[in-house]
Amino acid sequence: MLQALWQIGSGSVDQVREAMSASDTVAYNTVQTMLNRLVETGLAERRREGRAFIYTAAVQEETYLSRAVTEQLDGTSPETARRVLRRALKEIPPRS
Repeated sequence: MLQALWQIGSGSVDQVREAMSASDTVAYNTVQTMLNRLVETGLAERRREGRAFIYTAAVQEETYLSRAVTEQLDGTSPETARRVLRRALKEIPPRS
């Protein structure tokens, strides 16, 4: 869901649903509920435009991923954290 918001910048439920390539598999109400939960947790914001809400990510992708990695590594030894990060960096494909 956040990935779709990062991709399009901001959008309505229909626009987010379309960006997710899930318009055939995920119901409108499901996407709306998930977006509202992101708003409740502070990961997204919404504003009203006419009769629709427009949703925007409240956190940048890099910030979100950095926090997620930090949380996953929390409690590990510094050496283990370094090994995991080195391995992850090696698995990132080079730019073409």
